Order: sequence, then C-alpha cells, then structure tokens
Amino acid sequence: MVQMPGSSVPPAIDTFVAIGDSFTEGLNDPAPGGGFRGWADLVAGALSAQRPGFRYANLAIRGKLLGQVVTERVPRAVELAPDLVSLAAGGNDILCGTSVDELAATFEPAVAKLQAAGCRVLIFTGFDPRMFPVIRLLRGRIAAYNMHLRGIADEHGCDLVDLWSMRALKDARAWSPDRLHLTTEGHRQVARRACEVLGIPAGAEAEEIKKAYFTAAKRFHSDSFSGLELGSARKAAEELFAKVNEAYSALSDKEKRAEHDVFLDRKAKGLPTDVGAILRAEGIFQKGELFFNKGRWEDAEAQFREAIGLNHAEAEFHAFLGMAIFKRTGKAPDGLPHLEKALEMEPRLRSGTLFAAQIYEAAGENEKAKTVLRKALDKDAEFNQAKDELRRLKNKPAEQKGGFFSRLLKK
Repeated sequence: MVQMPGSSVPPAIDTFVAIGDSFTEGLNDPAPGGGFRGWADLVAGALSAQRPGFRYANLAIRGKLLGQVVTERVPRAVELAPDLVSLAAGGNDILCGTSVDELAATFEPAVAKLQAAGCRVLIFTGFDPRMFPVIRLLRGRIAAYNMHLRGIADEHGCDLVDLWSMRALKDARAWSPDRLHLTTEGHRQVARRACEVLGIPAGAEAEEIKKAYFTAAKRFHSDSFSGLELGSARKAAEELFAKVNEAYSALSDKEKRAEHDVFLDRKAKGLPTDVGAILRAEGIFQKGELFFNKGRWEDAEAQFREAIGLNHAEAEFHAFLGMAIFKRTGKAPDGLPHLEKALEMEPRLRSGTLFAAQIYEAAGENEKAKTVLRKALDKDAEFNQAKDELRRLKNKPAEQKGGFFSRLLKK
C-alpha cells in the first residue's frame, strides 16, 4: 500500500483498501497526472489529510464481475489486513443477466471473510437508473439486488452507502455520456456521502459553519447598527444579513450544500450553472433521441440544437446533432464538424466515436474511420463496439455496407 502524509481522524481507520470494478477504479474522473481518481481516492484523501501514516490501496479493475472480485481481490485485501475495505461489485453481472439471488449468495460470504479478518466493510447499493432510456429497463433487477445488499449490511453490520436514494445522482451532470460511469462531479458526491457514512470529515464541519454564521449574523444584524444614521447603507446591510441567512441555510443542509458544491465546480470550469436550464436541456435532448431513433432527422436536429442552446457543455448533444445533420443531408462535411467538436470535448465519447467512424466510412474514407476507432481504443480498451467495427473494417469485403451503428440506425 502507498503511504500518504497527513495529521487525526477516526482512530480505527489507519489503512484502507478499495476493491471492485470501474465504479471504484474511478472512471470517468480524470486524475491530474493521468489515469483516474474517483470517489475512493477522494475518501482516502480525506483520511490521509487527518491521520499520520495513513496507507491506501485501490485494487479495483474495470470490467470485473463480482465472482472475479471475490476470488481475485478479496484474498489480497485479507492479506493486507486493512482497517477498512470497500466492496462494490455486481453491476457488470446485472448487465450480463446474472440472477441477483446468485449475486447475493456470492457477495455475503465475501463480506463475512473480510470481517473475519478484522476489516470494517463499506458496501454500496446500485443507483436508480430511472432517468436513462435504456439502462432503466434493469431498474427492477437493480432494486432487487439492493434489497439483498441492505439485508447483508443489516445482518453483518456493514457501513452502507445508499446510491439509489442520492438526489445528486439523479442529476445528468453526475453521469458520463455512456450513462454507466460517474463524472468528476458524481464521484465527488459519492465520496462526500461515503465520508458521512464513515464519520470522516469531508469539508467544513457543522460546528464550523454554525460558528461562522453567528459571527457574520452578529456583524450584519440591524441591532449592530442601532443608533447609527446609515441612510441608504441600511438597505445594503439588510441585504447582506439576508445573504448570510441564505448561505447558512444552504450550507447546513446536506443536499443543498452538495448542489452548491456542484455549482462552484461548474463555475470554476466555465460551464453552465443554471440548474433549471441544464435539466431542461437534458429533457429536450432525450426528446431528440426519440426522434433520432425513429429516423425523423429534421425533428431530432431541431431538438438537439435547442438543447445545445441551453447547455453547450454536453459533448453528446453535439455528437447527436452532427449525426442527425448527416443523416438528413447525406453530406459528411455537414455533420463531421459537430462530431469533431464532441470528441474534442470528450475524447472517450463512445457515441461520437461510432458516429464519426460511420460518416467517414460512408464518405469512402475507411482509413480515417479506422483511425478514429483506434484512438478511441487507446483511451478505452473495453470499448467493444469500437473493436467490432475496427475488425469489420479490416476484414469485411469492400462492398459490404454499414457497421454496428449503420445497422442500428437504418430505417
């Protein structure tokens, strides 16, 4: 494990090992020095900032099934004998159609094994996919798996982070375009909730906030100016006091504070911060997807343009706009600039990659199509659709038309 500097947090957590799949590995939260960061690294950072000699290892690997995590990673975690182990897996199995009863039967003995080694165990429910068009079809199975996980947590006394109930994860900004992996914002919200569950300080404490509030309230309350002739300045003082109350109301409420953190992060990055506009844009985009899947390219294009007008920072909006334009006009130069912009904004955008490859192929530029797919695979080795398309372009006869997405989108 890596030793990290620091200085007084819950005394029972001097060592932390995180095991699981891409959720714990940190996709898609890019780390400043390359690779990924994610919620587990953020929790480790909160611990290391408080406790000298803290040690941490993230053993999670993307794409792993629960059985693989249990057979390959749990023994290693037991060997390291940490104070805390996080175990999060099973989502990939649900995507593959595995029975949730079988998953629970595999998960529970792993928890028991970790606890028998003296580890405190942190587990996670699955998130609620209701807002996403395709994956929401798995909502019932995810909910059933969650019931098993809650039962295991109750039976064994595990710490449980309930992702299903987190309002912050019902915001599209928390999710990458693939709707399977969290963004930087999503990982931060999960880390905050995990810290709350574990009793780890993740930011300003409630008492600190309260103390700052009383100091500011005393300074700007009207009683502080009693007997003074403030004239027009009195109104300014009253407005300042109102803002102090508003700030305290937001920072003392966990959900409001989380939303405020998202606002500050997006503002610092120059991204849209009007939550209402962002949510409206997502709704309009989803309507555009319906038109797109029905082959109503002009209607889809109009919806995508409107969504971009409300929130220009979503790479997927630009990708679908470019493809809708191409499908409407049949001219590669009309759609490619939008695809290129989308991939510049989000190089790992799968839909953008497949759309661009299809357009290049339709224009007879197969080498450019292959280049787009290869670049995508360099960044995302688990991108199976890109692998299939690249293989097809290499091996299929020239007269064979259409690949994965052209077959999917053909009307």
